[in-house]
Amino acid sequence: MRDIHDCTGCPFMLLSTKDLLERIQRNIGPDHGQLYSRFDIVTHVSQGRDVYNGGKALFTVEEIRQLYQVTPIKLANDAAAYLRDVANHLGHGSLRRCKILLRNAVRRARARQSLGDDERVTVLADDLEWVESRLRQETSELNAARDRRKRMAVSN
Repeated sequence: MRDIHDCTGCPFMLLSTKDLLERIQRNIGPDHGQLYSRFDIVTHVSQGRDVYNGGKALFTVEEIRQLYQVTPIKLANDAAAYLRDVANHLGHGSLRRCKILLRNAVRRARARQSLGDDERVTVLADDLEWVESRLRQETSELNAARDRRKRMAVSN
């Protein structure tokens, strides 16, 4: 990016997670300093939008329904509210996390309701919670295995 900017003068718009600027500022070294020196305007798009710190929500239930309106999937009211809460939890994946949860919850809901892939399925908040707990468990197991490998490498 630096080379393209230097050669062409072409401006870039960089969108990132909320901590990128802090990371670049904190690690001012030859590479980060060169990148940071090219920033002209920094705007925190999500500032004041962290509902867990008293901010205004980024997404409403209606917007979540529009984003995840996929035939033949129907979101129950509690499922739409659950996804809204996930989407508004900044720094934890937001919409990408919603997509992963929904994709897996649809599979669970189909199995729970004994439905085929083309049949209309209703996803409940319980389906999303079940998937999220499984994903957390898998992450925990992966982290434990990674820690064991590190300990073994150190002891060898």
